[in-house]
Amino acid sequence: MRHLFISFFVMLFSTHHYAQCYLGNCVDGWGTYIWESGEEYTGQWVNGKRTGLGVYDWPDGSFYVGYFEDDQMHGRGIYISGTGGKDLIGLFSKGTFVKTLLFDSLGCILGNCVNGVGVYIWENAEMYVGQWKDGKRTGYGRYDWADRSFYIGSFLNNMLEGLGEYVGADGQRLKGIFKANELVTPISDTLPVADSAWVKNLCDTLKQLLVHFVNDFETLKGPKAESEYKLAFSWKATMAPKGCQEALVLRLPGTASNQYMCTLLRSAPLSQVMTLYYALGDVISTCSLSCCKLQATELETEYGTYLRYATTWTHPPDTTPNNHRYVNLALQLEAESEPDQSGYRLRLLIRQQY
Repeated sequence: MRHLFISFFVMLFSTHHYAQCYLGNCVDGWGTYIWESGEEYTGQWVNGKRTGLGVYDWPDGSFYVGYFEDDQMHGRGIYISGTGGKDLIGLFSKGTFVKTLLFDSLGCILGNCVNGVGVYIWENAEMYVGQWKDGKRTGYGRYDWADRSFYIGSFLNNMLEGLGEYVGADGQRLKGIFKANELVTPISDTLPVADSAWVKNLCDTLKQLLVHFVNDFETLKGPKAESEYKLAFSWKATMAPKGCQEALVLRLPGTASNQYMCTLLRSAPLSQVMTLYYALGDVISTCSLSCCKLQATELETEYGTYLRYATTWTHPPDTTPNNHRYVNLALQLEAESEPDQSGYRLRLLIRQQY
């Protein structure tokens, strides 16, 4: 049995050293957290602590899969030493091994693999730790293949579906939005805000985009596209600055005009998004835009756990005649919570002021 388990966990996420909630919800839900030491946990969280079913990896190759409570191994679990030490299979209490128990080596070895959370091992040495619905991998989880490739993120009906990251046995990384096991929208973790060529591209593209504001962005409409705003009309935009992961022209319900939206970062840790938020705010303020000047930075928290920062540039009202081409224009940089609580995002908007 030890040999079978080692085949799952020889490969660690050793190249991550972010000390952050890398994917998912690491407060109340399912998520993956990586420490600067290279230790990593994928599983359930309650009040910001590892509580429930999960898997924890150490950089030396050791791992634990089983139950946690208040950040400690607690309940049935399996600890395998990566350094030749003693393996512990049985019952843990507040981080201490207390009793040996027998486990099945195949099938659903822990939890509920029908409707709930569970750990399942196949005869071909593949393993899944995560959520199940109607006997299928649906929700958040981690899947390890026998060739040491793995995936962490969202599943639907046994397929990779939603936000996640696949890491191949050769180290190749694919992070983004998956659909039916295929990566359809790649997501980058960084923006080169210190690169002068990138900054110039951003400023030049912004100036071009602002010109299209006067015709309601009609000339930027590409093919129709789906967006998270299910009742909105949306089109892929034909112009975007470098680093824009998704550019759309949108007309939201109840509005009479289109807006331009560029998503620069998706499902990232708050600290990372805010670092880029402030850096981009400084960059945009140096772009010498003829349309507008900095108006305000605000924080909105009135929607419970929803968080939103917004920096807005507008044309000074006292110098804006009614026939000015930028009247009512709002250029806005937003950092806000993802709707599915998978992290935070950074977006650039150009629209009519509400």
